[in-house]
Amino acid sequence: MVLFNKKKTHLKTGATDTLIGEGTVFTGKLSSEAGIRIEGQVIGDIISKGEVTIGEKGAVHSTVSAKDVVIAGSVNGKVVAAKLTITPTGRMIGSIQAEKLVIDQGALFQGTSDMAAARQEAPEKTERGGVALEASQQEPQHQEPAPALV
Repeated sequence: MVLFNKKKTHLKTGATDTLIGEGTVFTGKLSSEAGIRIEGQVIGDIISKGEVTIGEKGAVHSTVSAKDVVIAGSVNGKVVAAKLTITPTGRMIGSIQAEKLVIDQGALFQGTSDMAAARQEAPEKTERGGVALEASQQEPQHQEPAPALV
């Protein structure tokens, strides 16, 4: 007869390990290595290396920083993410900084979005140790002015 299972269960990558349930109000800074799901209310900063999901009944008044963010409830504040999805029931009021932005039909977004700031990375190094720049980053070549026609 086995009384205790000695196997440890591990969360799958991308799993939710923190749940702020409906009827719960959390005030402060919330940090997690894995996913966070919010069905209650959060007032404060949220930082996650995984996915942050704000459920349909969830409300967030803060800055949310995560790899991926899904908004089905409401966010008032700022979102910084590699990918942000606002579902048809989602409301985002504030600023967005994301590489990828998906706004489903029926969703509400009021504010500003900045996709360029999210994509800023260190310049690539070339094989010879130089730096590869995009055309907009290259310094202009000096050109002699064309002779004026009289």
